Amino acid sequence: QKAKLQVEFTSRRLEEMVELAATTYQQDPSAVRLAVNQFKVDVQTIQKDLQVKTATSTQTELAKQVGRKTQTYKSTVASSSTNLSAEVKKEVKEVQKILDETKADAVQVIITAHETTNDETVTVELKNTFEKELADLRAQELTAAQKVKLDTATTLERDGSYRRAFEVLKEVQLELNLKTEEQPKE
Repeated sequence: QKAKLQVEFTSRRLEEMVELAATTYQQDPSAVRLAVNQFKVDVQTIQKDLQVKTATSTQTELAKQVGRKTQTYKSTVASSSTNLSAEVKKEVKEVQKILDETKADAVQVIITAHETTNDETVTVELKNTFEKELADLRAQELTAAQKVKLDTATTLERDGSYRRAFEVLKEVQLELNLKTEEQPKE
């Protein structure tokens, strides 16, 4: 229950930020900046709650909720930042980075829960998370070597080596991020 409430509260903060960004960004950029910072604090709180050595049932439930919401959060944050000042856009980028880290933390909690319990719902959640991340990566422009890595990750996942499978997915994502950063800006 606590996990659901925490994610719901963070979702409300995101809605407030989006609404302010859409309606008042020109008149009152400080209000938008405040909303971005409040959302950032909420996400950091979730991230802190996920950073553990062993996954409790509360943390596992929070990780599931966060895993389902982070992509929505990221795309909403990205789309709401188009008309913002450069300074606020920088803060939005920080929020997006924190969301990526939080998603990674959530995956680690779910993997730990999978390794320590025999809970079928955790296994299903892990499989769904893996499939979604794999599909997101396959939708991007990949090199032949990256495609091979994704095939390796799929094999690892099938063998039940989720921790290593997600590490391989993360390697490919980091390579893609580096490629994007290296591209000249127009």
